[in-house]
Amino acid sequence: LWPPLAGHVSPGCSRYRFKTTRGKLASAECARRAAQPMWGSASCIDCEEGYNQGQIGQPTCQRCEKGTFADEGGSTMCKTCPLGTTTDGTGFRSEIDCQCPPGTYRSPTSTQCLSCGEGFSCAGFGRSPEINEGFMAKVEAPSKVFACLIVKQCPGGAPGRCAKHHDASSVACGKCEEDAYDSG
Repeated sequence: LWPPLAGHVSPGCSRYRFKTTRGKLASAECARRAAQPMWGSASCIDCEEGYNQGQIGQPTCQRCEKGTFADEGGSTMCKTCPLGTTTDGTGFRSEIDCQCPPGTYRSPTSTQCLSCGEGFSCAGFGRSPEINEGFMAKVEAPSKVFACLIVKQCPGGAPGRCAKHHDASSVACGKCEEDAYDSG
């Protein structure tokens, strides 16, 4: 059973000691970085990656909190994600799991999280920015967005996307495709 459940301590033992296989109370304590997983257990188990234990003699290891990770077993404390990044939950095992939070993104040429900017939505956590409805960007310049005068002409999404029969090579989907006209 892993991680060890809280409160499973051998009768007659404090949280800091365990019974030996012969039933004698041992004086050893589970060290920081480990837990005594089962009552009556004669040994301590190091915390797994993604978990930590900073106190002596505890029955469980704790999941690393949001924004932290433990990349080694037997951690006494979790490491903090690099500045500007966080994790998408608890119990993470690697710095790679530290990603840009919602409202920001990391471009292929940057190591820092960048603000999403007007006309974009950024879900964060490694997902690419998406263009909002009412905006468009050309395929050849995906980070340069244009606000559309007529919102319905620009559905958002991927660069180069315009409403049906609108020319995606025109700025803000402002022109109709060849052999099409705007009825209104």
